Amino acid sequence: MTDIQSKNDTKPKGKTKIYYATNKSALEKGYIKIGETKYDDVNRRISELSRATGVYEPFFLLKEFCADELIKKLGKYSNLDKVFHKHLMKQTDVNGNSKYTRVNDKREFFKISVTDADSEWNNLLYGINRLHKFSVRSEQKEAVDVTYDYFSKDNYTFLWNCKCGFGKCFTTYQLIKRFNKPMNVLILTSKPSVEDSWKADMENHIDFVNFNYNYIRDEKVELVADEVNIVFGSFQDAIGKTDENEMKDKWKSLLKNTFDLLVVDEGHYGAFTENAINFIKNVDHKHKLLLSATPMKMLLSGDFDYQNTYTFTYVDAQLMKRNYPDNDAYKWMPTMNMFTMDIGSRLGDDMIHYKDEENGTLNKFFGSDDGEKFNNQSAVYKFLDLLATEDNKVFSSPFNLDLTAGKLNHTFWFMNSVNSVKAMKKVLNNHYFFKKYRVIAAAGDNDNEGNDTVQLVRDSIQKNPLTITLSCGKLNTGITIKQWDGVLMLDDTVSAESYWQTAFRVERQNPSVNKTDCFVFDFNPNRFLKVTYDYCQATAKKGQSTSSSIRAFLDTMKVLSYSDNKLVKIDPDNFEKIIIKSIDIDTLSQKYSSDRMVNPYVDLSDESIDILNNIFSNSSKKTLVTKITSANYKNGKNFANNGNNSKMYQRTVKNEIRERINKVIEITKHIPTFLYLSDDNKIESVEDIINHGDADSFNEVVGIEIHQFDLLVTEKLINVSFLNKAIESFKCFSKV
Repeated sequence: MTDIQSKNDTKPKGKTKIYYATNKSALEKGYIKIGETKYDDVNRRISELSRATGVYEPFFLLKEFCADELIKKLGKYSNLDKVFHKHLMKQTDVNGNSKYTRVNDKREFFKISVTDADSEWNNLLYGINRLHKFSVRSEQKEAVDVTYDYFSKDNYTFLWNCKCGFGKCFTTYQLIKRFNKPMNVLILTSKPSVEDSWKADMENHIDFVNFNYNYIRDEKVELVADEVNIVFGSFQDAIGKTDENEMKDKWKSLLKNTFDLLVVDEGHYGAFTENAINFIKNVDHKHKLLLSATPMKMLLSGDFDYQNTYTFTYVDAQLMKRNYPDNDAYKWMPTMNMFTMDIGSRLGDDMIHYKDEENGTLNKFFGSDDGEKFNNQSAVYKFLDLLATEDNKVFSSPFNLDLTAGKLNHTFWFMNSVNSVKAMKKVLNNHYFFKKYRVIAAAGDNDNEGNDTVQLVRDSIQKNPLTITLSCGKLNTGITIKQWDGVLMLDDTVSAESYWQTAFRVERQNPSVNKTDCFVFDFNPNRFLKVTYDYCQATAKKGQSTSSSIRAFLDTMKVLSYSDNKLVKIDPDNFEKIIIKSIDIDTLSQKYSSDRMVNPYVDLSDESIDILNNIFSNSSKKTLVTKITSANYKNGKNFANNGNNSKMYQRTVKNEIRERINKVIEITKHIPTFLYLSDDNKIESVEDIINHGDADSFNEVVGIEIHQFDLLVTEKLINVSFLNKAIESFKCFSKV
């Protein structure tokens, strides 16, 4: 019986709410109570249930939601719970039996899960038995709108630079829905495990009920005419070969079809390997959508700008949380805390490899040849002792800091190799402090604990209050484990993409426990500075300097550095000076000799060809091949024979590409010298060089005229985006 009834069924003062509640005894049997209330505070009704039901065991609330949509559909304001009850009792299984058990006709207790109850509520409202009906968020709608408009103009490639947790699967489906027409869509993920999240998002939301989905791994792909066909596949499966070193038959068959849209998930991860690039060439598609939370290399490639990129970063999400604290999408987002800790001095001679300049410091320190023990076993034990110490006067232990107290229950430790993971599991299981943790070795064969790594971790967390997940490659991209609250960076990666993909694993919301903070511990302070600088430089928005990007980034998190037995907050005002001081001029100059400085796959005018032919690179003095078009370069097939056999001609093409790169680098490598000698402080970009640079000095130092340099820039042979970032870094260095 509901707490408030309306005899005349007139509109009440309060909103009608449906709630799910249970108690310990009912929950053990799988029963929940489905009731109705008009109390603003549903817990008030929950507190009355023991008396109202005659069950003197405390109830607790599982879920509450407004019944407005059912009111609108039925035109009545009360007894809506009973409408829902009747609906539940009408549902049958495949054998015609009642799908859900009710205690009796007079009680509101049903043997049903919260998930199934939500799905049935949507079935009652819309006739669609699906779990979710949430709407598109403003930033997701914006991504859909700008991308649809871009593709509508017959443009080819678009990039979503969107943080982990943006809802990329759901938003991609909304984009597909926006086309409002039958289409074939191929979604390529980095690994097969990621496909499941894509499938779940499509199967569980009412908006996508008419989508026809296929797993190519099931080898039962069926593209239905006049429908939206979604095909899931992984690069791992796609680039795999038969015993005869040929493409698998299932992929050969699939690629006979034309796809309206190719979606590449985690584009930074697997889409730009040579094998992946060659595979994509075989996919006949009209548009390509790249998805990545850390697309640093792509953003610096020169192929993407504000016109074909939608950006929603960690900073954007944190600002949404700050500006709209009641927004359910962001209010549970934890604050990120970054700790940098150089503990080499604490381990003395046992840390001899920690400062090794020739080989990786952490990789070598945690090295293991056999997976049974560490090569530096005693030092690793001392390292763990420091992590566990409770004496803050000795060392600010990650597990015993005031800031982290009670908040590091489930941590993710990222290491360099499978052997290191296995050796660490053995050590942790025998350590006086860490043996209370359930340790999961998510590497290789998962230490014979099961093939489904994600499910293994989730099951372990559900069953154990304290866990440590060890990995060297698994789980650091495209995977959500919302219970993780801390990550320890125990490898030597200096890739900003890999680093932040791993770090952002712990930033996922967990409303069930109100996770207010998450933590990243880096034991290589200089590395943290570098990857942060690289991330902020690459993700800076139009018109935003790297300095401004760094300030915005650090303003949304706490960054503390352990030094002299105390933690010191890193001030955003000093961050840039700190990192610049840690980088020498030679390191900055190396950017100007990077292959990323060049876009060799472009059509060049005769004048540009002449400019390059007058430049002698270190590798060769050959003239350039001039009869090859950019289309030939990009497609990698259907080369004109030019009087030679195909293989020889392709080899010639490859040589020219290399020669173009070498000759452009011969130009750009001298630009730091020009900047250093220039007295004009206005030179902050490529545009400034062209418009304000001293022509005589430029010609003398760089080796070509400024107007010739301008032509190479105009024809996009030089990657202006990357060169501008290099100039910005050099200018920052020169100011310190």
